[in-house]
Amino acid sequence: MPNVGEPGARSLSFARRFEQDLERVEAWYLKTADQRVADEAVDAIVAQAEKIARLGLQFRPGYKHTRECPLPRHPFLLIYRIEPREVRMLRIINARGAYLNERARRI
Repeated sequence: MPNVGEPGARSLSFARRFEQDLERVEAWYLKTADQRVADEAVDAIVAQAEKIARLGLQFRPGYKHTRECPLPRHPFLLIYRIEPREVRMLRIINARGAYLNERARRI
């Protein structure tokens, strides 16, 4: 369950890697499902990012001062950093992938 951070909305920005990850997510769903499913996944990711920034949500701590938000109904983690004036979305990670295994070894 996320904690609510400092009051007040922050602006939202997307790292280039996040944008590339979003394109990969869409392409994967287009290849394995259909346009409707791809659109739903992209919309869910963007909506969650906006909600994090608007409400100042702080999900579980990640690596190097990041936060990790599991995405309901999709196998992804949104990796982000809360900065003084903005929430910076950094990556979209497949929660079934090697990232979690590598992170577990560091803990």
